Formats: sequence, C-alpha cells, structure tokens
Amino acid sequence: FAVFPDIETGFDAEVSNLEKPAYQDKTVLQAVSRWAPKGDDNDPATYARTISSWTGLDVNTPLNQLTRPIDQCRECHSAF
Repeated sequence: FAVFPDIETGFDAEVSNLEKPAYQDKTVLQAVSRWAPKGDDNDPATYARTISSWTGLDVNTPLNQLTRPIDQCRECHSAF
C-alpha cells in the first residue's frame, strides 16, 4: 500500500509499475487483481470491468499488447 502527495505522482508510479516485466505478461484483469487484490477488500473484477467500459479494452487483453499512449489514460484514471 502506498500514499502519494497528489494524483499525478500516484499515476506516474502506477504507470511505472505497469510497464515493468512483472505486469507486462498479465491481462488487464490479472494486473488489476495484483494491483488491488481481493484479499485486501478490493473488487478486482469490477475494477477491471470499469476499465474495460472506459477504454473499450477486453479484460483479457494482455498489457504487452497495448499501444495506446499512456497519457490518453490520464482522463480515465482521474475518475477513480
């Protein structure tokens, strides 16, 4: 668990983590499940479906197949 001074710093940390090899072989759902595990009282399936509805990505899309510039995701992220 981490606390950041502002949304921008937190988003940059999130992007940095998601670009690491440990996440690149994961699907959207798997990455969300690792980022916000159910065991910590999160609902990764709902989070993944929300990301899917905002981006049009299937929850089973591997992160290493994404080519959309990450800056375009900032708008989606700010809604969390």
